Order: sequence, then structure tokens, then C-alpha cells
Amino acid sequence: MRRRSGNSSRTSATARRSCAFAARAAAAELRDTRSTVLLFIAVSSSFAPLDVWLFTEDLTRLLVLRLGLVNAVLVAFLALTFAPWLARRTFLLTFAITIFYVGFIALFNRYRRCPAALH
Repeated sequence: MRRRSGNSSRTSATARRSCAFAARAAAAELRDTRSTVLLFIAVSSSFAPLDVWLFTEDLTRLLVLRLGLVNAVLVAFLALTFAPWLARRTFLLTFAITIFYVGFIALFNRYRRCPAALH
């Protein structure tokens, strides 16, 4: 039989502190992810009046894409941050949001018609 050393209580205390630190760090990271998604929604929405002011042509399709589709998907991503199984995988959510938003910007640039004065 092995004798227990006196270090087991110190090891378990260190493990408890490590778990507590990881839980606090995960909560802070999740809070930052949620605030970033809210910032994406605000920025995406704030460009809609600017588009109407700058471009004279009909922007119905663009505004539907920007305010309807993009913000709806970003709100869905925000809702996913409250799912317990995704709370520990915020890096996947951040990556998916970034790829989605970059794809949207590419789509926006493909479909808008800039006046020659802005080139």
C-alpha cells in the first residue's frame, strides 16, 4: 500500500484555484463575445442611413440584406452565446461571426453601385 503524501491537500487547493480562474476567464470571454456581437449589430445598422444619404439609386435590396438578413443572423449568433454547450467554445462562434461578416461585406460590395465620383 502507498502512503499518501502531505502534498495532496495542496494539490487539490491549487486545482480548485485553477478551476475558479478558468471559470472567471470564461465568463469574461463570453461577456466580451456578446458585446462584440452587439457592436457588429450596431455598426451594421448604422451604415444603413449613411447608404441612403450617399447613394441615390434604389437600395431596397441592400437595406433588406443589411437590416433584415445580416442583423437577423447576428442576433442568432448572439442567442447562441447563451447556449451552455457553446459557452466553452467561444472561439468557434467568433470565427463563424467573422467569416459571416466578411462574406457579407464582400456581398455588399458586389451588389452596390458606387457613383463614379466616389471611385
